[in-house]
Amino acid sequence: MTATLTQLIGRVRSVVRDASGDFVTDADITQWLNEAITDLSARQELVEAEVTGTTSGFTLALPPSGTGEVLFVKSLMLGIDGDDVIFVDDDIWQTYHDSGAEPDYTMAKVFAETIELYPTPDTGTDYALRFSKIPAPLTSGSSTHALPLHMERKLTDYAAAYACYKMDDVGRGDRYMALYENGLLPVASGSETARPGPMTMVPIAGPFDIDFDAAHF
Repeated sequence: MTATLTQLIGRVRSVVRDASGDFVTDADITQWLNEAITDLSARQELVEAEVTGTTSGFTLALPPSGTGEVLFVKSLMLGIDGDDVIFVDDDIWQTYHDSGAEPDYTMAKVFAETIELYPTPDTGTDYALRFSKIPAPLTSGSSTHALPLHMERKLTDYAAAYACYKMDDVGRGDRYMALYENGLLPVASGSETARPGPMTMVPIAGPFDIDFDAAHF
C-alpha cells in the first residue's frame, strides 16, 4: 500500500537523531520528500498521463490545463483512427511552412510551451496526447505520492540524507545520498520537452521532394 506523507515522515524520523522534530521539522522533511518526487519523476519518467480533446487552430497548449508540468511528450495522435503526429526540428517544420508544401502526414514542433502543428488540422479534430509529468506535491498528512511503490525507499533515502546534512552529520548524509543515487538515470537536461520522442535517424522528404516544380535558388 502506498505510504502517506505522515508515514513517510515517520520512516525518515526513525533513522534521524531528532525524533521530537525540534531541529529537523516536519516541514523540512516534507520539502525534501517533494524534491525527491520531482527529481525521480524527471529522471526516470515514472508518471505518465493522457489528455484527449479536439483541436482549434494549429496549436495545442503544453502543458494541458490542470495536468502539471510536462516532462516529455510520448506521442500525439490525431483523428478517430489515431494517426501519429511526427515531431520534427524547427528547420524542417519552418521550411515546409514557409514554402506552403504539405507532407502526407501532420508534423509538429514544440515552442514556448506550445505544440505547433502543420498542416493545420480541421477544427474539432480529435487528439490524444500522451506524456510523462511531474505529479502534484505532498501537502497534507494523508497525501499519497504517484510514484511506483518500489520508489518509496528512494524518497526516504533522499530525505534522510538532507536531514543528516542539516544536523552536520555529513558522513551519514553521504551514505543515504549514495543509496538514493544508486541505479538512477542522470539528471534531466530540460530539453526533452522541446524534442519529443526517441532520437532516431529517419529520412524525411523535404518540400522540394514533394513539389517537383520548385526551383532551388
